[in-house]
Amino acid sequence: MRRPTFCTAVALLLTAADTAALTLCNPFDPQTLAEYETSLAREHPAFPHRRPEELAASATPVLLLDVREAEEFAISHLDGAIHIAPDVSASALRRQLAALRGKLAPDTEVLFYCSVGYRSSKLAERVRKELAAAGYPRVANLRGGIFAWTNRGLPVVDADGPTRAVHPYNACFAPLLQRPPAAAPR
Repeated sequence: MRRPTFCTAVALLLTAADTAALTLCNPFDPQTLAEYETSLAREHPAFPHRRPEELAASATPVLLLDVREAEEFAISHLDGAIHIAPDVSASALRRQLAALRGKLAPDTEVLFYCSVGYRSSKLAERVRKELAAAGYPRVANLRGGIFAWTNRGLPVVDADGPTRAVHPYNACFAPLLQRPPAAAPR
């Protein structure tokens, strides 16, 4: 029996492994949530990166857009958030927001979030000019995403109400998620 070549072995490994997880476990990537927060704010300076405490204390109207996969959103999300696919086009997002036009205050901020802020920052950057042209000039990202939100003990919900569960995204990101203190039973 012939031994596989190095290239064949690597190809098999990449085929069998989750390539997204391999990329995110790169030792040159940020290793803490704070490092991700700083890196993403620096890479995407065109809009504010609001801290969870700032958002929780704000009285300004905010439209929360959860930029995670449907499975992640189903496990938990910020109360009142609307699920938006991470790969949504700017025009499709504009159409979705147009349907909410009469329900939103004119000064409503559109705030994107995901697990740690990577997917949401990319989407916010990609659509912010089109949203401004459509009447939504206030675009922001939740700094540290739902992980930072729950790590600070702020509440999340699922279809049944309050929950403590948060989707870890993948094995490389899971250590960034701290479990909040036990909540009162439902």
